[in-house]
Amino acid sequence: MLPPRWDKAAYLPNRAKGAANFSVSTALVYSAKDGAPEKDVAKHIKLAYTHPGRTQPPFHGKRLAGNKADEPLTRLYKDTTRRKENRNTSIYNCKKYFGEGYTEGGRKECDEFPFATTYQGAAEWRHNQQADRYNFSVKALPKKANGAAGNLLRDYYDKNRLIDGPDDGFLMKITS
Repeated sequence: MLPPRWDKAAYLPNRAKGAANFSVSTALVYSAKDGAPEKDVAKHIKLAYTHPGRTQPPFHGKRLAGNKADEPLTRLYKDTTRRKENRNTSIYNCKKYFGEGYTEGGRKECDEFPFATTYQGAAEWRHNQQADRYNFSVKALPKKANGAAGNLLRDYYDKNRLIDGPDDGFLMKITS
Protein backbone atom coordinates (compact mmCIF):
# COMPACT_ATOMS: atom_id res chain seq x y z
CA MET A 1 0.00 0.00 0.00
CA LEU A 2 1.32 3.42 -0.93
CA PRO A 3 1.23 6.20 1.65
CA PRO A 4 -1.44 8.88 1.27
CA ARG A 5 -0.60 12.36 0.03
CA TRP A 6 -1.98 15.65 1.29
CA ASP A 7 -3.18 18.30 -1.12
CA LYS A 8 -4.77 21.73 -1.01
CA ALA A 9 -5.55 21.99 -4.71
CA ALA A 10 -7.69 25.08 -5.19
CA TYR A 11 -9.84 23.33 -7.81
CA LEU A 12 -10.95 20.51 -5.48
CA PRO A 13 -13.54 20.40 -2.66
CA ASN A 14 -12.30 21.29 0.85
CA ARG A 15 -9.52 23.37 -0.68
CA ALA A 16 -9.15 25.59 2.41
CA LYS A 17 -8.42 22.67 4.69
CA GLY A 18 -7.07 20.25 2.10
CA ALA A 19 -7.46 16.50 2.30
CA ALA A 20 -5.57 13.25 2.23
CA ASN A 21 -5.77 10.99 -0.77
CA PHE A 22 -4.33 7.58 -1.59
CA SER A 23 -2.34 7.20 -4.78
CA VAL A 24 -4.59 4.35 -5.90
CA SER A 25 -8.17 5.18 -6.83
CA THR A 26 -11.11 3.20 -8.11
CA ALA A 27 -11.82 3.24 -11.83
CA LEU A 28 -14.20 5.73 -13.39
CA VAL A 29 -17.24 3.60 -14.22
CA TYR A 30 -19.58 4.34 -17.12
CA SER A 31 -22.56 2.13 -17.85
CA ALA A 32 -23.56 1.01 -21.35
CA LYS A 33 -26.85 -0.40 -20.05
CA ASP A 34 -30.16 0.80 -21.46
CA GLY A 35 -31.46 3.60 -19.28
CA ALA A 36 -28.03 4.79 -18.14
CA PRO A 37 -27.80 8.50 -18.98
CA GLU A 38 -24.18 8.11 -20.12
CA LYS A 39 -24.72 4.90 -22.14
CA ASP A 40 -23.88 6.41 -25.55
CA VAL A 41 -20.55 7.70 -24.26
CA ALA A 42 -19.85 4.35 -22.56
CA LYS A 43 -20.51 2.54 -25.84
CA HIS A 44 -18.18 4.93 -27.67
CA ILE A 45 -15.36 4.30 -25.17
CA LYS A 46 -15.94 0.55 -25.26
CA LEU A 47 -15.74 0.59 -29.08
CA ALA A 48 -12.55 2.67 -28.91
CA TYR A 49 -10.95 0.10 -26.60
CA THR A 50 -12.20 -3.08 -28.27
CA HIS A 51 -12.25 -2.06 -31.95
CA PRO A 52 -10.16 1.10 -32.30
CA GLY A 53 -10.01 0.66 -36.09
CA ARG A 54 -13.76 1.35 -36.27
CA THR A 55 -13.39 4.79 -34.71
CA GLN A 56 -12.62 8.22 -36.13
CA PRO A 57 -10.09 9.45 -36.99
CA PRO A 58 -8.84 6.29 -38.67
CA PHE A 59 -5.44 5.14 -37.43
CA HIS A 60 -4.23 1.53 -37.55
CA GLY A 61 -1.95 1.91 -34.50
CA LYS A 62 -4.54 3.41 -32.16
CA ARG A 63 -3.90 2.43 -28.54
CA LEU A 64 -5.87 4.45 -26.02
CA ALA A 65 -4.84 5.07 -22.43
CA GLY A 66 -6.98 4.27 -19.40
CA ASN A 67 -7.53 0.59 -20.06
CA LYS A 68 -4.41 -0.80 -18.37
CA ALA A 69 -2.70 0.02 -15.08
CA ASP A 70 0.58 0.86 -16.81
CA GLU A 71 -1.18 3.25 -19.23
CA PRO A 72 -3.56 5.34 -17.09
CA LEU A 73 -5.34 8.55 -17.97
CA THR A 74 -4.05 11.61 -16.12
CA ARG A 75 -5.96 14.76 -15.26
CA LEU A 76 -5.21 17.99 -17.12
CA TYR A 77 -6.46 21.00 -15.17
CA LYS A 78 -3.96 23.83 -14.94
CA ASP A 79 -3.08 24.20 -18.63
CA THR A 80 -6.30 25.70 -19.98
CA THR A 81 -4.69 26.31 -23.38
CA ARG A 82 -3.93 22.62 -23.75
CA ARG A 83 -7.47 21.65 -22.69
CA LYS A 84 -8.78 24.00 -25.40
CA GLU A 85 -6.37 22.45 -27.93
CA ASN A 86 -7.70 18.98 -27.03
CA ARG A 87 -11.29 20.17 -27.44
CA ASN A 88 -10.66 22.10 -30.67
CA THR A 89 -8.84 19.14 -32.21
CA SER A 90 -11.80 16.91 -31.34
CA ILE A 91 -14.33 19.33 -32.81
CA TYR A 92 -12.25 19.74 -35.97
CA ASN A 93 -12.28 15.95 -36.41
CA CYS A 94 -16.02 15.66 -35.69
CA LYS A 95 -16.65 18.19 -38.47
CA LYS A 96 -14.22 16.38 -40.76
CA TYR A 97 -15.71 12.90 -40.29
CA PHE A 98 -19.36 13.62 -39.47
CA GLY A 99 -19.90 16.83 -41.46
CA GLU A 100 -20.27 20.50 -40.55
CA GLY A 101 -23.82 19.84 -39.33
CA TYR A 102 -22.88 16.97 -37.02
CA THR A 103 -24.61 18.73 -34.09
CA GLU A 104 -28.00 18.38 -35.84
CA GLY A 105 -29.07 21.81 -34.68
CA GLY A 106 -27.58 21.47 -31.21
CA ARG A 107 -28.98 18.01 -30.41
CA LYS A 108 -25.54 16.39 -30.61
CA GLU A 109 -22.05 17.20 -29.38
CA CYS A 110 -18.58 15.99 -30.23
CA ASP A 111 -17.65 13.32 -27.72
CA GLU A 112 -13.92 12.72 -27.47
CA PHE A 113 -11.92 9.97 -25.86
CA PRO A 114 -9.50 10.27 -24.17
CA PHE A 115 -11.19 13.18 -22.49
CA ALA A 116 -10.17 16.77 -23.27
CA THR A 117 -9.43 17.14 -19.55
CA THR A 118 -6.63 14.56 -19.70
CA TYR A 119 -3.04 14.78 -20.87
CA GLN A 120 -3.87 11.97 -23.31
CA GLY A 121 -6.49 14.10 -25.12
CA ALA A 122 -6.65 14.70 -28.88
CA ALA A 123 -3.83 17.29 -28.96
CA GLU A 124 -1.36 15.16 -26.98
CA TRP A 125 0.86 14.82 -30.06
CA ARG A 126 1.59 18.56 -29.95
CA HIS A 127 3.17 18.23 -26.51
CA ASN A 128 4.60 14.71 -26.53
CA GLN A 129 6.89 13.66 -29.39
CA GLN A 130 6.17 9.99 -28.72
CA ALA A 131 2.40 10.41 -29.11
CA ASP A 132 0.71 9.54 -32.38
CA ARG A 133 -1.29 12.32 -34.04
CA TYR A 134 -4.52 10.31 -34.38
CA ASN A 135 -4.46 8.33 -31.14
CA PHE A 136 -7.92 9.38 -29.99
CA SER A 137 -11.54 8.81 -30.95
CA VAL A 138 -14.39 11.21 -31.67
CA LYS A 139 -18.07 10.59 -32.25
CA ALA A 140 -21.15 12.79 -32.60
CA LEU A 141 -23.40 11.80 -29.69
CA PRO A 142 -26.58 13.11 -28.08
CA LYS A 143 -25.89 16.24 -26.05
CA LYS A 144 -27.74 14.82 -23.04
CA ALA A 145 -25.57 11.68 -22.88
CA ASN A 146 -22.37 13.67 -23.34
CA GLY A 147 -23.41 16.03 -20.53
CA ALA A 148 -24.28 13.15 -18.20
CA ALA A 149 -20.88 11.53 -18.83
CA GLY A 150 -19.17 14.87 -18.27
CA ASN A 151 -20.94 15.28 -14.93
CA LEU A 152 -19.79 11.81 -13.86
CA LEU A 153 -16.23 12.66 -14.85
CA ARG A 154 -16.29 15.95 -12.92
CA ASP A 155 -17.71 14.25 -9.83
CA TYR A 156 -15.12 11.47 -10.13
CA TYR A 157 -12.29 14.01 -10.23
CA ASP A 158 -13.67 15.77 -7.14
CA LYS A 159 -14.55 12.72 -5.05
CA ASN A 160 -11.22 11.03 -5.74
CA ARG A 161 -9.30 14.34 -5.39
CA LEU A 162 -7.45 13.78 -8.66
CA ILE A 163 -4.85 16.45 -9.14
CA ASP A 164 -3.28 17.77 -12.32
CA GLY A 165 -0.35 15.78 -13.64
CA PRO A 166 1.10 12.29 -13.63
CA ASP A 167 0.73 11.53 -9.91
CA ASP A 168 -2.94 10.52 -10.10
CA GLY A 169 -3.53 8.11 -12.94
CA PHE A 170 -6.97 6.56 -13.35
CA LEU A 171 -8.61 3.83 -15.37
CA MET A 172 -11.95 3.45 -17.13
CA LYS A 173 -14.41 0.64 -16.57
CA ILE A 174 -17.38 0.14 -18.88
CA THR A 175 -20.18 -2.03 -17.54
CA SER A 176 -22.78 -3.65 -19.77
